Amino acid sequence: MRTGFLNIILLACVITRPGLSASQDITQPMPVEIIENGDNDISVFKWEEFSKLLKPDNDTTYIFNFWATWCRPCVEELPEFEAINKEFSEEKVKIILVSLDIKNMWSKELTDFVNSRNIESEVIVLYEVDADRWIDEIDQEWSGAIPATLFVKRGNREFHEGKMNKEQIIALLNKVN
Repeated sequence: MRTGFLNIILLACVITRPGLSASQDITQPMPVEIIENGDNDISVFKWEEFSKLLKPDNDTTYIFNFWATWCRPCVEELPEFEAINKEFSEEKVKIILVSLDIKNMWSKELTDFVNSRNIESEVIVLYEVDADRWIDEIDQEWSGAIPATLFVKRGNREFHEGKMNKEQIIALLNKVN
C-alpha cells in the first residue's frame, strides 16, 4: 500500500511543473519572465520554449511577426497586422507579434509602445542573444532582417522577409490554409 502511494506521488512530481495547475497542459511553453503591462502582460521566451509555439497541433493558423520597436518598417506594418487581427477575430487565426527588442527596452519602451498604439494582438518577446541559433529553424532562407513573418498551420508553413501590406498577409494566410 505504501509503495503504491509513493509511486503516485513520484508520478505526480514527474508530470507537473511548479506554478502549473493540474488542468494546465505541461507541453505549453513556459515563459522565463512576465513583463507586467496592465491587462496585456508580455511573456518572454527563450528559444526552446518559443519553438513549441511553432508546432501547433490544432486547426488554428498562427501568424508570427518578428519585429522591434526601433525598426521603422516593422512599426509601419503593425497596423496591417492589427487590421487582420480584427478582421479575422471570429476565425481560427492568431497573430503573435514577436518582439526582438533588447532586454533593457522591455519594461519601458516596449510596454509604452504597445500601450500608446493600443495593440490588441498578442505581444511576446523572444529573448535569445544568439540569433544564429534559431533563425534557420524559422526559415532556411531568412537573412535575419526584420520585419519577417511566419505563417503556420499544422505542417504547412509560409515565410516572408520584409514589410507586408494587408493584401500580402491575406494572400499568405490563404496559401497556408
